[in-house]
Amino acid sequence: MDVFNNYAEVLAAKDFTSLWGVGIESAIYAEKNAIDLANGIPARKIIKRYVGEHIFTSDNLVNGTPTDLLAVYNASVSTADQLTDNVGWVPTLRLHVDEVSEVKAIVTSQAGAGIIDSTLP
Repeated sequence: MDVFNNYAEVLAAKDFTSLWGVGIESAIYAEKNAIDLANGIPARKIIKRYVGEHIFTSDNLVNGTPTDLLAVYNASVSTADQLTDNVGWVPTLRLHVDEVSEVKAIVTSQAGAGIIDSTLP
């Protein structure tokens, strides 16, 4: 799965489990995403392992700070539960990728209910 140029805002720690679940046979490529976490939510909780092993993360922001999400996750778990960045593929179908520093502003101003022009093809 290609996860890029997304903005996520987690408003409360209660009931938060993860944003990206690494499942069996998954190969997540997560790049240039902006994530704002409420106080009390550590960046290590963005990724959760569900039997899978493969996630590549690059150039992501957490609360405005560049964060190596895979390294943060791996540092918080036992060696047996660590994940690899070898996903076996690189995205090739992207038409445009915004800089991560612009993602939050672009998404909050141009996406979501009541913002997108549904009359466009």
